[in-house]
Amino acid sequence: GGWTRGVLTLDPPGVIDGIVADSDRLVGFGQAANVDGDATQAVVWESGDGISWHSVAVLGPGNARFAIPWRHGLLVAAVHGLDGRVATTCWRIDTAGAVREQAFGGEPLPGAVEGGTVADDVAVIWGRGSKGSRIWGADDGGRWRESNHRGAVDLVANSGGNLVAFARQGSSRLSVAYSTDGISWAESKVDNPGVFEGARMVAAVPFEGRFVVAGTDIMRDVATAWATEDGRRWHRIALPSTGSAHVVNLVVAGERLLAVGGMRNGTRKLGAVWESADAVTWRSIAPDQLFADSSANTMAVARDSIVVCGTLHVERDDGQSDAIPVTWQSPIPRSGKPPAQEPASSS
Repeated sequence: GGWTRGVLTLDPPGVIDGIVADSDRLVGFGQAANVDGDATQAVVWESGDGISWHSVAVLGPGNARFAIPWRHGLLVAAVHGLDGRVATTCWRIDTAGAVREQAFGGEPLPGAVEGGTVADDVAVIWGRGSKGSRIWGADDGGRWRESNHRGAVDLVANSGGNLVAFARQGSSRLSVAYSTDGISWAESKVDNPGVFEGARMVAAVPFEGRFVVAGTDIMRDVATAWATEDGRRWHRIALPSTGSAHVVNLVVAGERLLAVGGMRNGTRKLGAVWESADAVTWRSIAPDQLFADSSANTMAVARDSIVVCGTLHVERDDGQSDAIPVTWQSPIPRSGKPPAQEPASSS
């Protein structure tokens, strides 16, 4: 209940890859075409309502892969270049909107960054460099040091105390490693490692005494959450769906966890939002009529609203379809528990 959908507008026009909440505003990051309509530019937008977005900064050629609030401003990473010459440049945007490249006389980071997080004064980014998957850390956003972590990294997250990395060792075995500085990592023993078979992690948050990770169980083709209370024993929970499903983001909204992603039933696509009050039982809360024929790709909580960005696919008379950027919004429930939730399998 309470969901609305509106057509998203961007100035300059482009594609939002992700959104984050920064105080009372939403920040979007992605890419836009330049004035000639060909080369892409890394862009950061802001919005007060989730519908109309205006440029904060155009950072030059490339694609802004992530933006994160840091030290009373934003830390942004933009990937640029082609083939073997791909590199990542980090930028800082202060509260006044001033933009500064965080190179400090050095070269851009070699490789393509896929995501980032912060813990206290430490910034961590991960992606793929010339020598494979890597994690880098910095305390200034510019002098990046390569960590000792070696693995195909899915996700690095702040557990509320330590940094946690989820990665695959070898062909499939998923490992969990911890760090305090983003540079030195130690793999942790998991009591029931089979719970991570086929896991692909995309987001994680601490919630109600648990650490919760969301993603997709690709062996079972289902949207999945993993939760632990002690970091050693994990529980896997399949989120309810009517077909194959996946998760793209996970956030805390008031007293609840929200996961956003999508479902596919035959040829039909459906955006999906799930909620939970305990990280164990989940229910779908996205109304079919508003999320039908759509794909949701990111979510954030700002002020009193849940904001989901994605694409609505509208079929034309000629059988082709138009991709329309849209935003879904719903008020955050402020009190009370969700109604009876759909059963979800757990292991």
